[in-house]
Amino acid sequence: MIHERPGVWSAFGAQGTTELTDRRLAAVIAPADAAEGVQLVHSAAEAVSLYGGNALLTRMLKLCLANCGDPVYAVAVDEDTKVAYETALTALFAAAKPGVLIVGSAREDVQLLLRETAEANECLGVAGMKGASADALVARAKALCCARIVLTGPDVLAQDEAVADGFCAAAAVGGAIASLSTPVVPLHDVALFGLQSLSALYTDDELDKLLQAGVTPVQLSGGRMCALRILTTRATAEGPEGESFRSLNATLVTDELLRDLRAALAARFRAAQNSTLTRTAIRSAVLLVLQDYRARGWLSAFGDLRVYADAGDASLCRVEFTYSIPAGLHRIALSAQMTG
Repeated sequence: MIHERPGVWSAFGAQGTTELTDRRLAAVIAPADAAEGVQLVHSAAEAVSLYGGNALLTRMLKLCLANCGDPVYAVAVDEDTKVAYETALTALFAAAKPGVLIVGSAREDVQLLLRETAEANECLGVAGMKGASADALVARAKALCCARIVLTGPDVLAQDEAVADGFCAAAAVGGAIASLSTPVVPLHDVALFGLQSLSALYTDDELDKLLQAGVTPVQLSGGRMCALRILTTRATAEGPEGESFRSLNATLVTDELLRDLRAALAARFRAAQNSTLTRTAIRSAVLLVLQDYRARGWLSAFGDLRVYADAGDASLCRVEFTYSIPAGLHRIALSAQMTG
């Protein structure tokens, strides 16, 4: 999509001139009876003071805080409806620009709203379900099918809690995503803190089904709770795009790259003619960013860089290129054959 408003727009996440979200800032929206409005919560004790010890929002905040290490924004909803979550999300983005959104609802319409919000604001959404089978999680992943949405399972029980659900798994995973130091950190066996038990240990066949569908399974690994692989629900899309954006790393790197490119181009070419000279300078500016990303190890390769004037709109300059990101090492397959 090419918008008419002046600015630098990108095909992946087209909000090219909005205020950028903060990838390391998380926000939790879930049911609670107290503390209206948007709150920045710094500790588990503060969450209890604001929302009470039994509210789902409190339980999720505790886990998000335990895994991200930074303050977390919180918004309470008084009912589990799409309208309530729409109101909460509007208030949240009026006050802050979080990079990770976590919701305490299993409703499909609420999770689709999360997808819409994540796409519009170039951020990530994390969701869970309650009492969902592996097949139900796969079906929900297909319904969401988005490179910005992470769906977790199964239900988990937090430490010192009596209720298990997938929302707490989502809160822990969302906090872990917000804590990432770089967008290329391999996202397998990601340790999760504050969890004590699982409602289900998936079989290898169930894990294969979930991982292939882009569901992020929380399981015991090496004696600790881990997200086995953090994936996006885009994996359910047919064709190469689904596989390309199966790993959350692809979204994280793409977001960082396009934001840096937009910032560099907007700063240098705010009042320029769409001339051959300008397009040559634009190509050089893009090339510098791409080379920097490759030098940092955030891109493994790039190529096919083209900068040209649009044939149907003389005021539009198009920039196109291909790129690939380093693949994380998730498995090692050994094959041995004894010879006589």
